[in-house]
Amino acid sequence: EVMHQSPVNASIEHTLLVVLVQLVVIIAAARLAGLLFRKLGQPSVCGEIAAGLILGPSLLGRFFPEAAHRIFDPSVGPIFAIISQLGLILLMFLITGGNVIAAVLSTSLLVRRLCDDRERLRLDRLRGSR
Repeated sequence: EVMHQSPVNASIEHTLLVVLVQLVVIIAAARLAGLLFRKLGQPSVCGEIAAGLILGPSLLGRFFPEAAHRIFDPSVGPIFAIISQLGLILLMFLITGGNVIAAVLSTSLLVRRLCDDRERLRLDRLRGSR
């Protein structure tokens, strides 16, 4: 007996495929740029940052918008937001030497500071427009 695939499962599989393709592209570009920068005598993190800039809206999105949209489908943006938050928590966990409470507190303080900075910028813009 042949099992029919429900549209819900097909959607989940498609979303997973899109996310995995995006992760492969990001990781491969970061690794390649990191290796290139290391060969040039620069820290690999500089190459990884450059890869992020190249893949972002400033370059790939501006000069090749169809390719950027195809690779980085905006419909999975919320999933990447969750992945980035988990990555930030794991980074803080590593920085704090494995102390879970310190990692969560550090992350929440960082997020609060970022939100405060965004609010300050918004208020400065509002004040400047008067």
